[in-house]
Amino acid sequence: MAEHEYYEVNGRQIRVRPTESGQEIDEYGNFHRQPNHFTKGFGEGENPVEADRYILFWGKGCNWSNRASIARELLGLDKVIKVEIVDWGDYEKPLGWEFVNPPNHINKETGAQFLSELYYNADDDYEGRTTVPALVDYKEKKVVNNDYHHLTNHFETAFKPFHKKGAPDLYPEELREEIDKLNVWLFENVNNAVYRAQFAESLQAFKDGYETFFAGLEAMDKRLENQRFLFGDYITDSDIRLYTTLARFDYSYSRNIGPCVHRLVDYKNLWPYARDLYQIPAFRHNTYFKDFAASEDLTHAPEDYWENVYYDIVVQETDWDTIWSQPTGREALSKDPAHKWKAENRFKKQEEEPMEAIRVTDKEWEIAGVHYVRTEAMCNGFGVSLEMEFGEDKAGDEYILVLDGIHPVSTCRLHQLDENTGKIERVATLKKYRGQHYGAAAITAAEEWFAERGVKKIFINSRTEAVGFYEKLGYVADPKQITGTGAFQCIMTEKQL
Repeated sequence: MAEHEYYEVNGRQIRVRPTESGQEIDEYGNFHRQPNHFTKGFGEGENPVEADRYILFWGKGCNWSNRASIARELLGLDKVIKVEIVDWGDYEKPLGWEFVNPPNHINKETGAQFLSELYYNADDDYEGRTTVPALVDYKEKKVVNNDYHHLTNHFETAFKPFHKKGAPDLYPEELREEIDKLNVWLFENVNNAVYRAQFAESLQAFKDGYETFFAGLEAMDKRLENQRFLFGDYITDSDIRLYTTLARFDYSYSRNIGPCVHRLVDYKNLWPYARDLYQIPAFRHNTYFKDFAASEDLTHAPEDYWENVYYDIVVQETDWDTIWSQPTGREALSKDPAHKWKAENRFKKQEEEPMEAIRVTDKEWEIAGVHYVRTEAMCNGFGVSLEMEFGEDKAGDEYILVLDGIHPVSTCRLHQLDENTGKIERVATLKKYRGQHYGAAAITAAEEWFAERGVKKIFINSRTEAVGFYEKLGYVADPKQITGTGAFQCIMTEKQL
């Protein structure tokens, strides 16, 4: 058994972490990334597929773990798989990822302070670097999967029973073989190529990684010239993998590999493509430009630290969200410009009739569907007058219409208050369809439409008896904002996207 060096922290003996240069560089100076050690999947005969069992640990700067954090949120697994961001502490020895955010740096689910403790709980003989992503079984207090090659695929397949309604189909069966092939290519030519340049210990090794990386970017820029995403009209697992490299390019990788052939912003297609993805909330919420760039926390930097003007000052004081939220125009490349993903067909009645939420255009039948639902649900159902229900309507109003097969059953109206705030109004569902997720489908579709425009907060004025429905969708009621009386006493609710 190999001898290990330990370092004491708060009475704990923490094993010193190996380095890339120590065991992943060959005689010619080439970097060979270590293989993943915990690769067991999920399902029958493997790790159990359960809610309230796992926690995903990831690091803001880590491309590999960022994939899993984005996929987790996109699929709606935030209610099933917990998450915690880790970072490195300031010690004399490299101790690896630490739980720096909770009190006393102790993860409450496992009682550990360092991720390595959970690695060695799983395999005390493990000799590699302790890396993220790490999916931990907190009931067993051990790492069960650190396979960044396939962890997102496990989220997309094994955990499908827990996906939110309307979750994107990131790994459609008819494309899986092609997605797998492209993912391997992306790893070799883009995702890992930049690290082969970054960790190279010879000129030739650097040259190989550098040239491979920029050739890979050129190939992807060309692929995206006539299609919105890597496989056409809708995002897939592959788009997440390319995005996490692109998001770090101008802020992090550029400082480590020297003068670049191009910056991200110089690519005709990659730059608007990356912004198109960023404007999806799950991407934006898991992208930390300032953390990608920061080389030192200037509030705690040593006196002799010489700050980098661009990375430590310019990047930190720039509003990157505004820059990345600028319109891209890439929807013009899609046959379905209103949608960035194809939703899993999970909105179903017991009879398996498909549910579909559409963004209403100027087609007469769509507008008629909206009016039919509102008239039946509100005028005939609640006795609201036609004048009260339709008196505030105006040309250009935007609606979601939910169809049960060919039948209109639910609707809502979008009202954008300002660039960051929206309001969902005139929510109506036919009585026989209530309690079957049709109203939730309308709200979710409206949220997605708002999110694509950069809206970050949404208000809904809910009847008091319906507040519980909106709370299940993540809305919070404000008891100070109550209007109306009787059956139409309403309370304002809000949700942060």
